Amino acid sequence: MSRARILVPAALAGFLLSASVPAQAANEIVAGDSLGVGIAMASGFENRAANSVSIRGGRALDQLRRVRPGSTVYMSLGTNDAVGSIKGLEKGIDQLVQTAQASRLKLVWIGPPCVNKQWDKRAAELDGMLRARLSGTGVTYVSMRDANLCTPSVRSKDGVHFNMEGYRAMWSKAAAASGHLVASVAPARAETPARAEPPARAERPAARKHTPPADVTSQERPRVRTVVTSASLAPIAPPAPKRRLVAGNSFFSLEFHWPDTSRFTGSFVPSR
Repeated sequence: MSRARILVPAALAGFLLSASVPAQAANEIVAGDSLGVGIAMASGFENRAANSVSIRGGRALDQLRRVRPGSTVYMSLGTNDAVGSIKGLEKGIDQLVQTAQASRLKLVWIGPPCVNKQWDKRAAELDGMLRARLSGTGVTYVSMRDANLCTPSVRSKDGVHFNMEGYRAMWSKAAAASGHLVASVAPARAETPARAEPPARAERPAARKHTPPADVTSQERPRVRTVVTSASLAPIAPPAPKRRLVAGNSFFSLEFHWPDTSRFTGSFVPSR
């Protein structure tokens, strides 16, 4: 039984190996306040967010300084500042922008959403301040002043935080604003799956005629070259056999001449 060997060039083998390894994802993290913790859970990104982080105080600056340069940072920030006075926050906003620019960070600033509190008016004013202050800085600002995020069905009982449905809605808005493609799973279809190629079977001693599938056209022929060598077994007519006596026995010498100058010589000694 003959064996076929397939030789793959080293360059092609390296390409196939690299194609089987998933590409390394870009470094994307979530920073900021406690709302950022929920957004990190919804996005699946690394979480650097923490409770009670605000524009003031320097904790948000420390978060950005610890991020690897060139990363994408989704930062939820401003809700804790709206609890009190929002005057004088411009300096803190500018420092965060400068820190992001120095580290070449792609900063996506997620603003304060509506809250079921008396200080919601200040949250709305801070949203306007951030929108104006961040314009033209290269920072992507995402406003969360959305009526869909104010409904009780997506909020927690404290009127400030969200349930997971709400955090997923926040993450969806932030991803859309930043151009991030959010993967989704399509519902299962009732269609017949595409036919897969059957596994190769071992060759049997008695080869059977292969019938190609009906959907294979004449242009889609196998790219394996098959070379068949045939030979005719019809012998060339030999000359008349010569009979001669050797030590009292009858001896016949027969010669067969085959095509392509091949020869076969045989002898026959009849039994007595």
